[in-house]
Amino acid sequence: MADVTPTYSFPYLELGDSPDGASLGEDLALAVEGVLTRMDTACKVTFFAASGTWTKNVSPAPKWVEVIVVGSGGGGGGINGMNVGQGESGYGGGGGWSIKKYAATSLSTTETVTVGAAGTAGAAGNNAGGTGGTVSFSSAGNLVQATGGAGGAGIDSGTSAAGVGGAGGVGSGGDVNVTGQPGGNGRVIASAALLQAQGGMSGGGMGGGAKALTGQGNGNAGSLYGGGGGGAFCGTTASDFSGGAGGKGCVIVREYF
Repeated sequence: MADVTPTYSFPYLELGDSPDGASLGEDLALAVEGVLTRMDTACKVTFFAASGTWTKNVSPAPKWVEVIVVGSGGGGGGINGMNVGQGESGYGGGGGWSIKKYAATSLSTTETVTVGAAGTAGAAGNNAGGTGGTVSFSSAGNLVQATGGAGGAGIDSGTSAAGVGGAGGVGSGGDVNVTGQPGGNGRVIASAALLQAQGGMSGGGMGGGAKALTGQGNGNAGSLYGGGGGGAFCGTTASDFSGGAGGKGCVIVREYF
């Protein structure tokens, strides 16, 4: 047809166009159906808890796309029980967070999604927790990503022994970029265990950090997605304990029609 409306691309005849009611009716009906289909669909959400490939919707085609990435959480540190006092190892940091809005036409038919592994638990003994993996959404000319939280420090137990928590991961490349919460430090003061630290929360708040223990033992795991793992606690018994693993990160892609 000669022209279309600026918002929904509904076809219409202009002065001077040859009359063609059948073609105009068909083109207009198809255009209206396309708009109604988009309204019915509203939003399509694709969730990635592992690396993969995102595929853009074809019919209807989205108008714009929102991508959220959450880095994986760091693991809590382990502890070497030396039977000379109490100790608590460091807690893992939370993963970073980033969000980006794209015009759908700026994205390729498929894009690469990478979800790095959760930070490993610090092994029993004086061993640090693992750093969480980086999570990203790769598009032409732009990489939206969030690094994982750092692992908490391992320690040898002893009077007032305290492990340092890991730093939070960092978001980058998005319209909004947030740093994850750092993991808490273990705390034992004058042989009194406070047991109040927590693993770092992910930057977007999707993954909560691990809670502290109520007695000696292995650290708790951080919750999905991106929460930092818990530190281990050793009382007066000479025992080695491991930290808790971090929570794995994720990618959320929302297509708006």
